[in-house]
Amino acid sequence: MKTNQHIACLLLTLCCGVILGGSPLQAGHVEGTTDDFQRVLNIAVTVKIAKYVEWPTHLSDGVLHFCIEKDYLPYSSISPILRTKVQNRRLKYREFDPHDSELKGCDITFFHHIADSQLGNIIQQPEHSNILMVSDQKQFLQQGGMISLQQQDQRVEITINRTAVERSQLYFSALLYQLAQVFEEGDEEREGRR
Repeated sequence: MKTNQHIACLLLTLCCGVILGGSPLQAGHVEGTTDDFQRVLNIAVTVKIAKYVEWPTHLSDGVLHFCIEKDYLPYSSISPILRTKVQNRRLKYREFDPHDSELKGCDITFFHHIADSQLGNIIQQPEHSNILMVSDQKQFLQQGGMISLQQQDQRVEITINRTAVERSQLYFSALLYQLAQVFEEGDEEREGRR
């Protein structure tokens, strides 16, 4: 069973590479559970997504700082993915403590297990408007996050919060919107009234 899960995860990683353009990303050797493989896949998909995002030009120092929630994955599991360049900028890895709302210096963040109340406070801080915020948490978009990655039938479903993107100083390519589902804040309220 575990071998089938390994194969499915590798195929999924390859498919994400083909769908989002360019060569497939290679994940590092990961020992552990299916959850570990999904986590590696989430990081790989986040890196591919970043290739379709533009940051304000004043932030162009040749490096994109990729901040991942502390204890999400060991660096050795994702180091091959982080060697990928995004828009001719290298990725620099940093862990952040989910109990500390300080994301100074981050260009991309990946949230995994942080309290909803704390998450909303972090996301809404104006100084974080240049940060591509991605998560696999269920209520991330409702809290104002930009991109949600959810595992659905052995694939990663990408959903973009258009309202959060419009509030930010980031530009998402039209191709990225075509590959993802689009969520707009207030959608759930409208659904509830029907």
